[in-house]
Amino acid sequence: MIISPFTPLFFSPSTDKFGAKSKYVQLFARTDRIFVELILTAKEQEPIVYINNLLSNISTPVSLSSWKMNDDKILYFYNISLLPCGYYTVTVNGNTSEIFKVTDDECELSETSLIQYSMKDNKQRLDAVWWIDGMQYFF
Repeated sequence: MIISPFTPLFFSPSTDKFGAKSKYVQLFARTDRIFVELILTAKEQEPIVYINNLLSNISTPVSLSSWKMNDDKILYFYNISLLPCGYYTVTVNGNTSEIFKVTDDECELSETSLIQYSMKDNKQRLDAVWWIDGMQYFF
């Protein structure tokens, strides 16, 4: 399984050159779309994904959409959006992302930038899909 490197959540611990964990917590607006893409071979089972609310200690299973890329690969994807304000992680097959924060605080959000990224077609990379059934998606 490949977690697309364009998925805006960090699934590998961020460390400085001395190996200390990052103190950086990603910040998202409630209305942001956090696009998660998982690329599996046809032989692999559908991934199990949870959104973990760290304040309420509730893990919510995610129903993924899927798209057959070719005979060998299947894309599973989901747009995370409109979460209540709080702190979260996402778990994919037991692999948990770093903590991220969702807020509607305009003061906090005024210090951020919304970046959307896509490509003109699916031919440039093998670790991300930009067009699914004729519709363009953005990370």
